[in-house]
Amino acid sequence: MRIITDKNELEKVRNYMGLAAMISEYSKCTKTKRGVVIAKDNKILGIGCIQSTLEELCHPCIRLNKHDAEYQNCPALHAEEMAINSALQQGYKENLEGATLYHLKVKNGKWRESSPGKGCKICSRYIAYYKINVVLSQSNGFVMYDSNEIIKDIFLKSQ
Repeated sequence: MRIITDKNELEKVRNYMGLAAMISEYSKCTKTKRGVVIAKDNKILGIGCIQSTLEELCHPCIRLNKHDAEYQNCPALHAEEMAINSALQQGYKENLEGATLYHLKVKNGKWRESSPGKGCKICSRYIAYYKINVVLSQSNGFVMYDSNEIIKDIFLKSQ
């Protein structure tokens, strides 16, 4: 994990996060809005937001007001899954290794913090498999995690 402090890198991160914020607005999820941009070498490989697999499970959300409201119990495809699928559909499988996934949570139009230790196990497996780095917005700024850190953090904290 490293906090992003370089001025040029911060500008790039803010631009991709701004795009992720716009993409999140296409989600019909009633619980949370999330947007993802996957980029490498200043090229966007894939984008995604939360997409319902079965609308009747989302309106009302089956996770709202439940004690067991973990991501893996959500019937929707997550923003990370949609962005990886987008990249794969465009033929970027070989380009995913070393790419960066910019993940943003948006609530009431405001950027929110994301915690790597509370992420979805399913999405973290995809991220680790394709060796994608992840940038999250956290209380201490934008933070970069490599794919191994993400999966270890999620699986080790859940035990």
